[in-house]
Amino acid sequence: MKLPNRIKALLPEGIQNKIDLGRCRKALRELGKKRPPNTHQAHESGEVAEYLAESQSLHYWHEMLTTEAFRLRTDQLSVPMPDINNDLMYDKVEWDVDHREPRFLSPIGVATVIATIREAEKHNREVWTFRISIITALTGLGGVIIGVLSALSKA
Repeated sequence: MKLPNRIKALLPEGIQNKIDLGRCRKALRELGKKRPPNTHQAHESGEVAEYLAESQSLHYWHEMLTTEAFRLRTDQLSVPMPDINNDLMYDKVEWDVDHREPRFLSPIGVATVIATIREAEKHNREVWTFRISIITALTGLGGVIIGVLSALSKA
């Protein structure tokens, strides 16, 4: 195993996922640069079919990594992901790399999860805002009490 992979294995899941997403995006950019010309010869030689197969494979990998990133974020916020058996929320594909027919979030599922995450983050912000306002009020009250006590001690 290469040293970067050993180090990556020691990192938290979220960071590993971001590293994999970066690698996937880099592979997609590099694949875009190697796009074969749309000619009869390229179709006959199989270059276009190979390009499309690799592009589809990278697209599926990207979708799976994105779904995993959403799963990690919802776990962190303690909110549920949509039911994996809901065909409206997940897409299932036959993929040569993984014969278990992996499922990843459909566009509707992504929108639902993003809305759920935003709502949970908004709730957390409101809770912390309330806590900070209580702490601020108590600090101000403490200052007033100290000021009154010092004024009474001088009098």
